[in-house]
Amino acid sequence: MKRLANRSALVALLVCVLPSLVAAQQNYSQLNVSRGAELSLFGGASAASGGAAPAFGWSAGWRASARVALEGSGAWVEEPGVDGFAGMFGARVYLNTTGRTSPFVTVEAGLFHANVTPSDSRVPDFYLDRTLPGSPEKAFNDFVGASGAGLDVHVGGRIWLRPDARLLVVVDGWRANVLMLAGVHLTYRFSGTPGSP
Repeated sequence: MKRLANRSALVALLVCVLPSLVAAQQNYSQLNVSRGAELSLFGGASAASGGAAPAFGWSAGWRASARVALEGSGAWVEEPGVDGFAGMFGARVYLNTTGRTSPFVTVEAGLFHANVTPSDSRVPDFYLDRTLPGSPEKAFNDFVGASGAGLDVHVGGRIWLRPDARLLVVVDGWRANVLMLAGVHLTYRFSGTPGSP
């Protein structure tokens, strides 16, 4: 008897809730392709050979077309003995824009600025090899390239969440330092009405 009551309550709940959910669904194929600017705050973690550390940053972008967004970003990342900042510009290419979540891949390039503490024994060889003993040079500016993937998830209104993971490769001539950067962007889109150019 109790089992029948539980099943009846579940059926009643579904009958009441499903019509309101269907009525509340949006046409994401129009919402996801609306052009416009967006601002994001980023929080996550970076991982390198020395271990994991917190990372945070920002980005500003422009949804240039239905499948491409151009973005400039900055992320503060840490490694043992190194405080770094990656300033990058690149593109997000969306693989599907018809649902509430839109998967994408990203390719970026820019500058990686690193402040190094040479006295820290955990500093990566990538920086120690370029630091002469007693040298005053403790900051480096190197090329950085990045690629990754993630999802755009519509939360409601103009708010989106964008979890992503990126592989950053910092290059100085023939040497490279690889970092993993993963986290979530909280995004506000300034686009007009859905579907407007």
